[in-house]
Amino acid sequence: MSEYLSPLWVSLKTVITTMVITVVLGVAAARWMARYHGKLTPLLDGFFILPLVLPPTVVGLILLLTLGKHGPIGQLLSPLGMNVVFSWPATVISATVVSFPLMYMTAKSAFELVDTNIEDAGRTLGAEITLGEAP
Repeated sequence: MSEYLSPLWVSLKTVITTMVITVVLGVAAARWMARYHGKLTPLLDGFFILPLVLPPTVVGLILLLTLGKHGPIGQLLSPLGMNVVFSWPATVISATVVSFPLMYMTAKSAFELVDTNIEDAGRTLGAEITLGEAP
């Protein structure tokens, strides 16, 4: 019976791990980008949503070229005896890359709706706002 449930456990483990990573990275990046107003804003914003606008086969090819045996990350991991491609971490990485733009865009639009005057008033009353605070 356990051999029939194995794919279910792998899927659940992948989904939960991907969700945690995507929420943490997506909210952190969105908070930072909602307050960052530099020259690189459009470039960074475009980079963060790039997996959403590229076809899935192109995203997969980029991941294979990056994480593969001859890619930059693959070459760093090769002396350690680690291979990411066609493993469980590869499923988490690919699912995170594909789902990150959705979390990022949603969280960024929510952070942009927060009135900065309320944050400033909170600071005057002693609140500490440290996550992604603009300089």
